[in-house]
Amino acid sequence: MIAPLTGPVTPGPRPGALAATIAVNHRLYAGCPALCRTFVAGEGGLIQLRGDGALAAGPADGEELAGFLAFAGARALRSDGAVPAGWRPGPPVCQLELTGPPPALRAPAGALLTEEPAPRLAADLQPGLTGEERDNLYADLCARRNHGLGALLTAVKEDGGPLGCAALLLEPGSRTGVLTAVAVAPDARGRGAGRWLVAALCRRYPGWRLLLECAPALTAFYAPLGFRASEEGPRWYRSPEEL
Repeated sequence: MIAPLTGPVTPGPRPGALAATIAVNHRLYAGCPALCRTFVAGEGGLIQLRGDGALAAGPADGEELAGFLAFAGARALRSDGAVPAGWRPGPPVCQLELTGPPPALRAPAGALLTEEPAPRLAADLQPGLTGEERDNLYADLCARRNHGLGALLTAVKEDGGPLGCAALLLEPGSRTGVLTAVAVAPDARGRGAGRWLVAALCRRYPGWRLLLECAPALTAFYAPLGFRASEEGPRWYRSPEEL
């Protein structure tokens, strides 16, 4: 049975990236049901609705999940286990885990960390987003940092132009961080800026379990930093109306 979550999310001592993300979102937005709603499903399953998308961590009945998502108007789901009946699966995503301290990399020539990391710069650097999606990401990055649930590094070029960014979603209960929003300006790619930013950010959180989700093709980018596949990651699913 799927029911509204009435208390805090307890993702366990070693949550996956998706469960940690749900926990942080719930901490931030539990009092704003118009922005985010969290539900429990069966024995330990979690479902979260944000806009027309949903996240699911843990078990859930496929038929019930499909009906619930249809009623809620969700059109896309990212799930690490539960499969909504009749929904189309997308390609799997890899979950990587940092296996040791990342290397201390030298900054690329002309790259400068901003003294105060800029959420707006980070949002504007993300490729393929609409203006509304960039605004939503900007607001989300600000909310996470203001509540101690996120960290951000941004860098600019010597002339002040945007160079790159990397962010961590931080779940303090389990000391789990999820790497997100990694981006480099198109004209600065191929110079090591992305790895430099990721390594610099992750080195600030020794003792934390640091995870990320990425397409299989990107595992080679993160491998030199010490990220290794920890388990099969989630899949995206599309509703039948999206077929």
